[in-house]
Amino acid sequence: MLTTNTVAQPLPPAFSRIQPDTFGGNMGLSNAWGDYDNDGDLDLVVAFKTGDVRLYNNELGGFTNVGPVLGLPTDGKERRAIAWGDYDGDGYLDLYIGSNRQGNELFHNDRSQGFTEVTEELGVGIPQVSTRQISWVDFDNSGSLDLFVADRVGPNVLFRNVDGKFVEVGTELGLADPRATVGACWFDYNRDGRLDLFLANQGTGKDALYRNDGDTFTDVAAELDMEGGARERGDGGVDCTVGDYNNDGHFDLFVATYGINKLYQNNGSGSFEEVSSAMGIEGNDHMVGASWGDFNNDGRLDLFAAGYHDEDGLRSPHDRLFQNLGETFEELDLDKTALNGGDHGVQWADFDGDGDLDISLTEGYNIAGRHPLVRNELSRETARQSLQVSVSD
Repeated sequence: MLTTNTVAQPLPPAFSRIQPDTFGGNMGLSNAWGDYDNDGDLDLVVAFKTGDVRLYNNELGGFTNVGPVLGLPTDGKERRAIAWGDYDGDGYLDLYIGSNRQGNELFHNDRSQGFTEVTEELGVGIPQVSTRQISWVDFDNSGSLDLFVADRVGPNVLFRNVDGKFVEVGTELGLADPRATVGACWFDYNRDGRLDLFLANQGTGKDALYRNDGDTFTDVAAELDMEGGARERGDGGVDCTVGDYNNDGHFDLFVATYGINKLYQNNGSGSFEEVSSAMGIEGNDHMVGASWGDFNNDGRLDLFAAGYHDEDGLRSPHDRLFQNLGETFEELDLDKTALNGGDHGVQWADFDGDGDLDISLTEGYNIAGRHPLVRNELSRETARQSLQVSVSD
């Protein structure tokens, strides 16, 4: 009898695409989950290169685009970034949209009955910026959401929220970074109670980590060896995502790049160690978006990174899912799965409330690109091994 020793290959995760006709077509760039109508389930908004903004209302796990009915744009300028935030504290999520050098927009949520543009009234239009990342964040611990806008062609912008009105303070606080910022992550890396800011910068500009000192921000990336290393023009940081991947109570940081990806392990002492190679997620490709999420409910954060292959100028999705095994990560084969379908936005959420994380992706480089919504098909027993938390003001 002839016997051989073989190593079992990891099985691809079970996911399936839902409503493919609804989530097909156009060139989706940015996506965000939020319960805009306060009905207890998560709705999805997607911004497109073709100009439209689609708001998919979630009704018992089925989705309908209600954007046109509620007054959101249906065509026009290229819209590249999008984010929910209740800037006026009325209990309803408002929507900020970033464009490519044609002015940004803020839409007020009129108690889920419609959206009214208030950009000029509140002074947050920012003409001639190429916005790639938007963050609603309370950087000054005032209890109100402030607004940060990352710009790929000019200085970044930080607006302080003063009683529902916005004042630009990025310049005076040292955050008007002129480098080509594509990704931005706010998190309290040193546990001093203030949110700090990491910037993933593309091109020859190095990455930045701005420590929040209360009355100013200080770039400590060089000091902490987090500038990303040498890079060619066109390479560099593109996105970032924060999560405690090793469950030690400290926020770690993954940086998706055009080139070598970075995983910065937070040592808990105000310093980081770059461990991407040691943990098996280094790579050397074109990653555009990334997000942490525990897709298999084993208590450890896994990592999804969306990117693309470029062959003779034709770009196709090349997505990667790294399963967290504790001591290392193992990449799962996505080539023939429902998950290999995005090259930009990556957003985990349990949209159907069954206890496991589903995922929304966008494909922006293909003229026939999709923006697939993919349901996690974990067993009911495993899916129930989760905890959902609802936070209200």
